[in-house]
Amino acid sequence: MPTRPTPPAPPAPPAPPAPETGFSLVEVMLVVVVLAILAAVILPGAHGFLGGTRQAALATELKRMRTDLEIYEIRNGELPAATHPGASRGGPTGRRHPPTDDASALLPIKVPTNPVNDLSTVALFASMPAAPTGRTGWIYVPGTGELRANSLGEADGTRDFDL
Repeated sequence: MPTRPTPPAPPAPPAPPAPETGFSLVEVMLVVVVLAILAAVILPGAHGFLGGTRQAALATELKRMRTDLEIYEIRNGELPAATHPGASRGGPTGRRHPPTDDASALLPIKVPTNPVNDLSTVALFASMPAAPTGRTGWIYVPGTGELRANSLGEADGTRDFDL
């Protein structure tokens, strides 16, 4: 028996159209809005965290400096003397110590940088001022041995100054 030729296969159906690649404008805008909301929620919290870290560092530096002054007093029987010219006058001791405009060299301790205002200078006062000036890193009263941060901190300045 003769073989019959096989009929040709039916043509394949056309391929479905390829899906569009990329993102639509609406999708991109949605992602941008979500990221903006996340940034608005996270950034204020991070700012507060950094401020708290500076406060903790400031308190630590003050404690260390005060301890060093106490050790000096125990070893020498007295607090470091104010040898700065004009230290006996009231208020700030004249024009701070030349040539560096800083009295920190007069203290027998290592004076660190104030972590809030990034200054490592010391102003000598005959008595503790009512409020910080912010012009130096630290305020020292030689007669009493009182040492404070000379930084404004919060809006009223008491948070750093009264540590």
